[in-house]
Amino acid sequence: MGRGAKLSNLARAIYVVWTLFSFALYVYLDSKGWLGGSKQGRETRLRRQAARLRGRLIALGPTFIKMGQMLATRADLLPLEYIDELSELQDRVPAFPDEQAFRIIESELNRPLEDVFAQVGERPIASASLGQVYHARLVTGEDVAVKVQRPHLDEHIRFDLELLRRIGRFLDRYPKLFPGAEWLGAVEEFDRVIHEELDYRREAANADEFRRNFASWPTIHVPRMFNDYSTGRVLVMEFISGTKVTDLEGLRLAGHDARRINELIYRAYFKQLLEDGFFHADPHPGNLLVMADGRLAVFDFGMVGRISEELQRRMIEDGI
Repeated sequence: MGRGAKLSNLARAIYVVWTLFSFALYVYLDSKGWLGGSKQGRETRLRRQAARLRGRLIALGPTFIKMGQMLATRADLLPLEYIDELSELQDRVPAFPDEQAFRIIESELNRPLEDVFAQVGERPIASASLGQVYHARLVTGEDVAVKVQRPHLDEHIRFDLELLRRIGRFLDRYPKLFPGAEWLGAVEEFDRVIHEELDYRREAANADEFRRNFASWPTIHVPRMFNDYSTGRVLVMEFISGTKVTDLEGLRLAGHDARRINELIYRAYFKQLLEDGFFHADPHPGNLLVMADGRLAVFDFGMVGRISEELQRRMIEDGI
């Protein structure tokens, strides 16, 4: 590694440490009420800080955008202002150049785009931490969504995870600062989760298993995977349109009952946990759409979890 690269990595490491430390310190001081101010002033201050954190995570790239997405699901840890701001990372991340995306597709499929697709959208319809999605049509006529992984992702994530491990080891030396926290263990779990998401073939297999589990539920729809056109870095699936489960006005205008949808989501999760032992572990609003006919479409099976029969039995006995 040249001197310039070492300096660049050092600068990145310093920026990462400063970003994470200042974020943790600010949340801690606010939780203790030591920052003062009125209720309205606190909300304004938190939104400003949350927006600043979101911008820094985007600047740091995929590893930290994914971390922000996971934090956005932890309303038990963070103020609502942070949850709202970090939720923007779920499907509103700056895209990488389309030319790069199309080259990756051709390289992965080992053939020109026109041999597979009759049409591909010029711009992505969604962009997230690890990849972006295009609306396309196969030469056989099916409307599909094509998910393409960001370039050079593995090497960037490898560097960031090693940096996070060093931070985790350092924090674990001072258990009194964060009683009960196991920082290195948390980093290792994050490593496992993010590397599972990097393999789109695994995601396709997870989707197929989820579809089989819900085959008898006409109210749940899982997009079909086109495995012949999918690889570790490119995933082609049935294109689905619909309304986000959080868009209450859109649901009302489309004639959907939000309470029925909410009940359906709860029932589906109880089935996953207590019957299947296999569950969708990333159920943010971008991964759930209500289709025109009222079915709930479930997407993005990169993060899944499994529960043993013993744990299922204990959950049932405890009356979950």
